[in-house]
Amino acid sequence: MNSSRVLRIIHISDFHIGDKNNANELLSLSHYEEFINSFVNQVRKVLKDEQVDFLFITGDLVDKGNRVGKLEENMEHATSITNYIKKTLNPKQISTCIGNHDLDQELTTINYTNSIRNYLNFSSKFSLENSIVLPGSTEYIKVEQIGDIYVATIDINFRSDQNDKKRLELNQVDYERAKILLASVPSNKPLIVCSHLPWVVFRGPELIAEENGWMDKHLWIAGLSIYDKDLYENRNDAWTLYLYGDAHHPKFLQEGKHFHVLTSTFGGGDFTSRRFNNSEYNKIIEGTIIELDGDKLNYTTIFYKTTSQTYNTNFGSNWTIEESKSYSLNSTSRSLLFYSPPGEQSYFKDYKTEKISDKVSLKIKEHIKEFNLYRFGRFPISNTHASLGWISIHKLFEQMEYGASENGSKLLQYCLYEAKEWITDPTNPVISDSELNDEETLFLGINLWGGIFASFLGMMCTVPSFSISMEKTNSDFVNNEDCSPFERLDHYKSSIVSKGKVKNIILFTDVVSTGETVLNLLLFINSLISFKPRVSVVSIISDCDTIRKGNFEAFHRIGTLCKDMKLPIIHIDTLPDEDILPSKFSIHS
Repeated sequence: MNSSRVLRIIHISDFHIGDKNNANELLSLSHYEEFINSFVNQVRKVLKDEQVDFLFITGDLVDKGNRVGKLEENMEHATSITNYIKKTLNPKQISTCIGNHDLDQELTTINYTNSIRNYLNFSSKFSLENSIVLPGSTEYIKVEQIGDIYVATIDINFRSDQNDKKRLELNQVDYERAKILLASVPSNKPLIVCSHLPWVVFRGPELIAEENGWMDKHLWIAGLSIYDKDLYENRNDAWTLYLYGDAHHPKFLQEGKHFHVLTSTFGGGDFTSRRFNNSEYNKIIEGTIIELDGDKLNYTTIFYKTTSQTYNTNFGSNWTIEESKSYSLNSTSRSLLFYSPPGEQSYFKDYKTEKISDKVSLKIKEHIKEFNLYRFGRFPISNTHASLGWISIHKLFEQMEYGASENGSKLLQYCLYEAKEWITDPTNPVISDSELNDEETLFLGINLWGGIFASFLGMMCTVPSFSISMEKTNSDFVNNEDCSPFERLDHYKSSIVSKGKVKNIILFTDVVSTGETVLNLLLFINSLISFKPRVSVVSIISDCDTIRKGNFEAFHRIGTLCKDMKLPIIHIDTLPDEDILPSKFSIHS
């Protein structure tokens, strides 16, 4: 197949067949043909009756793999549906990948191949024709060549805990196999990657606001590592298209010549089950059309609009074409994973931070008030931002005079106790008891007070800890005495890597303002460890209503001892000239 001409691709995902006899399901036995005919008619309008080159289906064909023994029956219905789409749409090629719902979850701990046998029977009927399978491919990680186009299909469930997406990972052998296979695709040839779970974080507040813990539920960490370290860095001569499902929300992201398409559901249960916090989440039914033509990519979405609670064409339910958007294949821009693009005044809302304890939060605020610890002034917190208010953590925990209602030492002890209770809470632990050991968990303290918390809590939880200084000060143990904090952090690399496969890291810090420090630390940690650990944060004070310079959904959990102490953050560009401003205050004084 020659990629120099216009390439036409249809992407659909997430059929979620639960009961083919349920008339309220969009792909029910009673009306799936009518539903598909309406969709195909819209596709023909967009493509002006030109033939489709590829149809890709990215998993979750059935609703639950172990639902009352219906897996085999539902997968057979998925076969009938796909055959009908093939008949009406008439694509030249069809390819599928597996979703987390498509396996028999009761068999995963016994024999993984048996657990996906129904899916394998399905996929064998819709595999790429006349393709060359690259050496090293398996049922789980496969790369095929069709002309000068390469297609990779990835099983995101393989060798993982099927019931916990937060733990989806490949072992080192399979991780290296995936990297080698994808690296064997010539960098000047187009590549299409199909994965049920996304490999990147899609920017968009609605994803965060409408589904708490989006990254834990949907982001495939092993895929992110392969993309960020290998594919993005090494594939710049030809386009790479990534097709994802799972998140039930449409999104598009371009990073240079890398295009990420997140397509919502094509089917699913009745519409009454699609109510989620009164939002639009999980209500979006769609298919995506991608056209690659010369130096541009056209992206068109076709949405299914319904005016009733159940499927009923008499109530005006129909497919509608969304206006297409074009993207340049020659773009060299990259939208950073967790950060706003440089120069843009766009920031992230913090929906992630939890209050560790109401009692300890109240004690901290009473202590600040009693001893007049809140300071108002200009406190630089980075090269770009300053806070108009600050609390000295040194003074918060220092020993007060005899007779004070709560001296700093007692407050520190209370904060340490509450932080430990939050980390080990039996009903919702940050780290499970089985992983709270010196092999799988590490506590990392930032600067003085983060180091004190990491050290004390490390002893209390029998977890190893060490501290790092993120302040720009001269240091004897570094050859370059004037290097930046993150350059000095590189000297800790061996301490982190030597721990082997760390599953959990908790960062301890004093105050979180814009979050730049903890976000940079997260990126640094991810650059060191191929098996991405769950990284959490514990802070003493954090104003959750202020701006964040990055997406806190990147963390596993974030807790703070005092959540609602206001720290007004402003950009330094909004201030008058330096020579007419009053003196700066140090946040460390």
